[in-house]
Amino acid sequence: MGKTYQIFPGIGIARLGNSESEYFIGPEAPGIVPPTPYRDSMGRIKRQGARFRIYEVDVDEFGGETILREVTVDSNTTITWTVHLVNKKAAGKNFPPLQTSDRNAGYDRNGLTIDAGIQQISGTDQTVGPLQGDIRFIRNGITESSTTVKIGDLKTDEAGRLIVLGGHGLSRSPLGRPMTNFANNDGWYDDVADGPVTATVIINGVSFTATPAWVVVASPSYAPGIDNMMTWYDQAVNVNASYFHPIQQLKVPSFTQDIYPILKRTTLMQWVSDTARSGHGTGTGGYFVDPNRLRLLSDNSEAAKAAREGIFARLAQPNTVAPSYETTPRPPENMPRLFSGVNPASPTNQGNSVFTSLTSYQYMLMTKWKDGNFEADWPGSEPVPPTFDAIPLNEQPDALNRAALEACIGGPFFPGIETTYLMTLVDTYKSPFRIDDHTHSAGFLTEQMAIPWQADFYDCGLLWWPAQRPVSVRVGNRFEQFSRGINNYAGMVQYWSNLGFIVQSGEEYVETERRPIP
Repeated sequence: MGKTYQIFPGIGIARLGNSESEYFIGPEAPGIVPPTPYRDSMGRIKRQGARFRIYEVDVDEFGGETILREVTVDSNTTITWTVHLVNKKAAGKNFPPLQTSDRNAGYDRNGLTIDAGIQQISGTDQTVGPLQGDIRFIRNGITESSTTVKIGDLKTDEAGRLIVLGGHGLSRSPLGRPMTNFANNDGWYDDVADGPVTATVIINGVSFTATPAWVVVASPSYAPGIDNMMTWYDQAVNVNASYFHPIQQLKVPSFTQDIYPILKRTTLMQWVSDTARSGHGTGTGGYFVDPNRLRLLSDNSEAAKAAREGIFARLAQPNTVAPSYETTPRPPENMPRLFSGVNPASPTNQGNSVFTSLTSYQYMLMTKWKDGNFEADWPGSEPVPPTFDAIPLNEQPDALNRAALEACIGGPFFPGIETTYLMTLVDTYKSPFRIDDHTHSAGFLTEQMAIPWQADFYDCGLLWWPAQRPVSVRVGNRFEQFSRGINNYAGMVQYWSNLGFIVQSGEEYVETERRPIP
């Protein structure tokens, strides 16, 4: 079939920060956490940039792909990037999903959409911005209030790769309305956004259109070294294995690559959740990463079967209907102990929620592990993850996809952090790890999220998303509430940028870089 040019990652994640100019690049290699500090010299949170690269790919007659090289700007090559960032929250539906219930009912829908337009950038070490649009509260032909909202900036690096930066975390009500709900606050806006990323490559005068990608601007990740048991990457893999490439269901799991990460993530929750600490803290029955325990759990013989079965018996089964939102599964099948949320199969049925669980694909891998049908390839200690530059060329695109999405939550969805239950649906994607840009328009991934995001972030301080929104954290020699000092929605809008970051210190994860909250 010949050569194609493809943008990676297929879905990039940028994050808000109130620093005026400083930023860092989001994860690009699995297991490699962006280095500290996460604040600039003024104590403001740096924005996380989503960096996109273009690869030249040879596709054979059977659809097999070989990565030939990364395409960068030089004397023979130019790259022109386009990005379209949109925030549709104020013009969207109320959450939980109700098809007949609009946010800001009675106001002109078009005026409520913050659209930065299609913006271009090319060359090396360039900057375009601010990317901004107007929000106008228009009712009966009368503009009650309007303002211009910045939702991003564009940059290129020294090789012409694209860097997308989001907004600065500004949430306001031009109408002076109070916040009364975790998800729906009329008269408000925030500066998250999402939309497509495209590129045209010209090599020796010949023009090529690259396979598009998508970017999502989300809230900061306050525990960047701790992943959820289920991530957006896991949800995307589940869609791939269920619809695009069902042959993946035949996979024999590797303990090191497939099983250990689930056990590790479960154990690391102890550093951001007091509930997890009681079940998975050091010395508890759920402390899966003890070396002696791992030697047993990585053994696929009959002698270790009871140990494997004991853990598997605690896993909640996927797609189990819950009696209502915000309930936890009953023992013994109550791991993960997180609240129930929207059922992606019927999101508009508020009486039909589901308990949070591993994805069906993850659960299938764990079933095979339980039965001893897995590769007992544990080397005795966790392998050191390679940096991006040490990853072989042919594996770099997959690494970019995985690193970006493993840092995002994959459940529960009420509504979520980066996006909502849409990440679980095959209709969201046109191919593995690529959003269907023919069916979906800019802003659709974040449209159903809370407005402003800080309201949901304040309310969801229990059994929701501890890795992104910590609950209980190590401060010195004690544990304290992560959001201590913030007592209402308005407080979170004002002080979200003062919250600390949870980073690894030896064998522990501790809070650092917290700013005073009066």
